[in-house]
Amino acid sequence: MLNACRSNPVATCLAAFALAILFSWRQFLLGHHSPFTGDIRHYHHPITRAAVHAFSDGRLPLWSDATYFGFPLLVDPQLAVWYPATALVAWLGPHHGYIVFLVLHGLLAAAGMLGLMRSHGVGWSAAWVAGLFVSLSGYFAHEAQHPGLLAILCWFPLFLWAGHAVFERPTPGRIAAAALSGAMMIFAGTLQVLFGAMILYLFYGIGQLFLAAQERGWPETLRASCFVILAQLLGLALVAVVLVPAVLHLPETARSLGMTYEFAAMGSVSLIEMLGMFVNGVALHSQVGPEPLDLGISYYLGSLSLVLAIVGLFATEQRRFAIWLAVGVAFLLLIAMGRHSGLHSLLYEAYPHIVGGLRGVGRALGSAAVGFALLAGLGLHALRDPTPFQQKLVLGLLAAGVAAYAISFFVVPDFSSVDSIGSALVLMAALGIACVPFFAGRVSESRVLEQLRLLGQREDDADFAGFLRRGFVVLVVLDLVAFGTLDSVLAANPAPPVAEGTPDALAELDDVFAGKFGHPGARLMLHGFGPLNLPLLQQIDGVGGYNPLVMLQYLDFVSLINTAKLFPRKPIDKFVSGAKPQRFQSALFDATAIRYVVSTRPDAVGDLRFVGRYTGSLLGEMGAGLYENESALPRAYLAYRTRYAEGESELERLLGPRFDGRNATVVEGTGPKLEGPALITPVERTGTRPEVRRFEVSPERQAILVVVDTWYPGWRAWVDGIESPVFRVNGMFRGVAIPVAAQRVEMRFEPWTFRVGSAISLAALVVIAVLVFMSVTSVMGRARADRTEESPHGI
Repeated sequence: MLNACRSNPVATCLAAFALAILFSWRQFLLGHHSPFTGDIRHYHHPITRAAVHAFSDGRLPLWSDATYFGFPLLVDPQLAVWYPATALVAWLGPHHGYIVFLVLHGLLAAAGMLGLMRSHGVGWSAAWVAGLFVSLSGYFAHEAQHPGLLAILCWFPLFLWAGHAVFERPTPGRIAAAALSGAMMIFAGTLQVLFGAMILYLFYGIGQLFLAAQERGWPETLRASCFVILAQLLGLALVAVVLVPAVLHLPETARSLGMTYEFAAMGSVSLIEMLGMFVNGVALHSQVGPEPLDLGISYYLGSLSLVLAIVGLFATEQRRFAIWLAVGVAFLLLIAMGRHSGLHSLLYEAYPHIVGGLRGVGRALGSAAVGFALLAGLGLHALRDPTPFQQKLVLGLLAAGVAAYAISFFVVPDFSSVDSIGSALVLMAALGIACVPFFAGRVSESRVLEQLRLLGQREDDADFAGFLRRGFVVLVVLDLVAFGTLDSVLAANPAPPVAEGTPDALAELDDVFAGKFGHPGARLMLHGFGPLNLPLLQQIDGVGGYNPLVMLQYLDFVSLINTAKLFPRKPIDKFVSGAKPQRFQSALFDATAIRYVVSTRPDAVGDLRFVGRYTGSLLGEMGAGLYENESALPRAYLAYRTRYAEGESELERLLGPRFDGRNATVVEGTGPKLEGPALITPVERTGTRPEVRRFEVSPERQAILVVVDTWYPGWRAWVDGIESPVFRVNGMFRGVAIPVAAQRVEMRFEPWTFRVGSAISLAALVVIAVLVFMSVTSVMGRARADRTEESPHGI
């Protein structure tokens, strides 16, 4: 068995990873708990289902009418429509799909770390431990509720490995691999998490430069760096289909306003919480946050990770590289501390919009965990043949850790939790193992020690180093796997959902969508309850929702309804994604075409007509009732009188308390100034595709067609086959000028950002395919050459 493992170490390591990961995530696999909670339930799953609906209809998920009066799905990277694992989740369902997603990405992180460590010359056991540190860290498990964020972190070690491979020897295949790994990090979604990864990548690259320059000289080092940059640019080009729409959409969002420092610093990690990276259960006994165990707070990386990382910093042959890497890790830790450190506030003062747009600074710990694991792997590798200095360093660190535990038991209240005792036992056991080789020279004739020496003996390892290294490996496995360090994280998740198909779906809402009350396709608003993206999940034309890229024009419109003022042009200080209209008696509310409101607050619905109370259902349990807004304007109509708004102040005045959408329509941009009668004529809207709508019109005078769906760049219109500009009306919706005797109008969502992004991505894909072909051809050519040398006469 041992010889088989040594003959195929890659398969052995991967199999060991699989066993460790499957055992650690057993609560999900056995059905006791489910990752289907939090943001997965309320945000990721609905947008995934929206993408599935689009593809099942034979179209791309570019637009949806289910949230915010209509929202451009293509601008949201977290839709992850081009990420292969998204299809896996959609196929297997929200519970099992996300479990498989987590397990596979854990294996990906472990395998990537294994390859990265091996590329740095680290032995198999040390490389395997580094992979275990990453894949089973508490932080990674804590982020199981954010699939895109977790996926980025899991691809990160592979991204570093691929870049290092190009730096060492640039070949077409390696360049293609580096480009693809970088692209996958962006395809997975959650772009704001990339800031931590890119910071560590920067310091990692600087360390590589100085290390290589010392060995190969600066000219060769800079040449290799150019190939790495080329590979990353190729990866960015591949994801242009995602990046171009997303980046150009940012000025349209509330994030363009920036955030107040307090809001931007949400998720800051205190020094005590950060201690939880190395002390299991510290979040519980430190009383950080309300019931931290129930919230699944854990950043645990293993009790030995810090010790080994320090050894890797001071006792490795790649010391210059390790120092730069450690600086990057320290920088990330300071950022993760947020308001608890001075660095984050200084960065905010210098770059308020950039730092303010990256809310959730504690997420920098994910990339820092990768850096710690890399240093720890270097440290464990350094113990292959420990020098006296390395032995003393290990002993000193372990002794200091045990002493700190002993003091904490008497000083810190409730420190003696089961988890903390487990961490202390790990350090004590490691201290005992480290003492064996340290004192081996004085008692080398001992029969017991002689047996221990033989236990660790290998061809290149005839002393106690093998015993020391293997002992540390065993302790890491016991710590991260057998002691159940992820239990507190996983136990915070709920039981699996009962309904596998569409969790949170409410069949009662389908009555409105089907037009049971006489208004097919009527817009529905949920008021006072429920998951924010429920209409998106059920493909019902809705209002509000949850998306970090909510548009500023939507917030302006909602604010005009609720306060008669535009949304304040200052850094935001709270969550605004879920904003909805609240003043139902407003004429501007009537202009939204919201015909039905499902509300659990009858005191807040104003004069809306009561249709009925829900009974015998989830809505009935919540006391929800259905209300109708009989004054709602149609979803599409012809208007003959307009008022032109030039600038925000004029728009605010015209859409103020005196606004009446039936008398006049407020237009902007290329909208015409009409002085026709103060009336509107309903127009039937046809078409089942949200990005393609058709209308039959027959105006007797010049008019504008008002479509009560979100105006957004990329919407185009054709009136009787002739293209006509689409302008914004009533501060939010779409309008098209209609000449006399026109008959047909067609609107299509064809954003140039998607066309340009797709063209760039396609070109990059062709380049990558060529590189892969060149690599395969080269490998096959070498194989043929080897066979020819072995058999020169073809026999």
